[in-house]
Amino acid sequence: MLPQDKSSFALNNNGNADPKTLTTASSSAAWTEHVSKEGRTYYHNRDTGVTTWEKPDELKTPQERASVWKEYSKDGRSYWYNSVTKRSTWTKPDELVGPAETKGILDADYHVSATSSAHAAGPHQAQRPSAPSRDTALSPQLQPAIERSLPNIPPASAPMAVPVPVPGPRPMFRPPPPVPPTKALEAIRKPQREHRTAEEAEAAFLDMLKAHKVSSEWSWEQTLRTVVNDPDYRALRTAHERKDAFYKYIDRLREQEREQRRQQLKQRREDFFKVLDTLPVTEFTRYRKIKHLAKDLPQYTVLLSDSEGKQFFDEYMDKLVRDLKDARDQVRDERLKEVADYLKDIGISSRWPEIRTRLTQRFQDFLMPVLQSADNSSHMPMDTLYYISDANAVDPEAGLSFLDLMEAFERAMVDTELRDADARKKDKDAMFRRERQNRDKFCELLEEHQSLITPVSTWAEFYPVIKGDQRYINMLGQPGSSPLELFWDKVELLNED
Repeated sequence: MLPQDKSSFALNNNGNADPKTLTTASSSAAWTEHVSKEGRTYYHNRDTGVTTWEKPDELKTPQERASVWKEYSKDGRSYWYNSVTKRSTWTKPDELVGPAETKGILDADYHVSATSSAHAAGPHQAQRPSAPSRDTALSPQLQPAIERSLPNIPPASAPMAVPVPVPGPRPMFRPPPPVPPTKALEAIRKPQREHRTAEEAEAAFLDMLKAHKVSSEWSWEQTLRTVVNDPDYRALRTAHERKDAFYKYIDRLREQEREQRRQQLKQRREDFFKVLDTLPVTEFTRYRKIKHLAKDLPQYTVLLSDSEGKQFFDEYMDKLVRDLKDARDQVRDERLKEVADYLKDIGISSRWPEIRTRLTQRFQDFLMPVLQSADNSSHMPMDTLYYISDANAVDPEAGLSFLDLMEAFERAMVDTELRDADARKKDKDAMFRRERQNRDKFCELLEEHQSLITPVSTWAEFYPVIKGDQRYINMLGQPGSSPLELFWDKVELLNED
């Protein structure tokens, strides 16, 4: 009789359970084996909450704990990895084959041998299979396992107490534990790289965090549990450097996420604005109308919330009102400029009633909509109530009122008065220069007849000499010094000499 598996139960020489074995069994009971959606086997500890792809030491057989081979699973198949030689194999190494497996192999081989003998001996002898002997021929791959199991078989004279299984408490329902990270197995097998500079080491550490998909919401403790087995975790030598690099990575990742959210928000805003451009939106449109018109459009359904749509609509309306106001101001400025050009030639004696009639007839299309009386004899500008009977009527906000025309007339009159004052001043200055020039020329005339003027000369004697000269004629009638006064000034100068 083959012995029981020592990893699951053991007895001492007195037939009682070994306390060391009981402690191992208690700790191994906390571990449970599970299979992921991909068919890979992983283990979960109910007491500590730890989840790992690697088989815990508590569940390993003594041969597995002492061996350098590690068992892993891929696509539902188990394979073994040698941590010393770095070699992997799909066949379970010989040193990991336990007694229980050896017994199963022997039973299977014996069953095959007995079946072959029964077919050879006949149907009656097939019902009485004989016990296998040590001389029975076995397959070469089973021979090493049999030889390792034979020394563990106790003597026939040593009785063995068979343990009676005691039913334990009914296990409570527990949700399946979390599956460990997908790349944990590859991280264990990845060799550690050498880094020449601190920048390369930090870059390797940051790449490791990115490879493990560390989120910006993770804490340092959560990240540590995930990446501690990765060789690049030790690219930075001290815990302080690793923590600083971690927070640098988190800050950079959060900034990227903020930039991504800004770009997404910008794209949603642009798409929503394009929708509003296709809808009949005016400056008096409300959001509830837009919500009703655009509720089935795909650009509207991508909005995160109704408040976001209201925010986008308010931004669109602010821009629309600003653009509309700028356009209206531009139109008003152009119309007022035409009115000012028309009033540029009015005279200084022009009056408002006459000019108003002329402006109303000339710029009827520029005026804002008005409410006409029954006899159609007057126009009344409406500042708060607009009566628009034609769809092509002037925009009330861009149209001109009589007040605008009156202000344009006042500005035109001020310009006319300034022009008139400038003209009068220029005429006065020109007259002053002309009078001064006439006096200078008359003085030259007196110098030419210096020999005829004596201290006792009279105007009656001198007048017949100059009365036909043009320089004398130009002096007549102008203000200032007269020709007679200039003559007497000349005579007085002679008397003084």
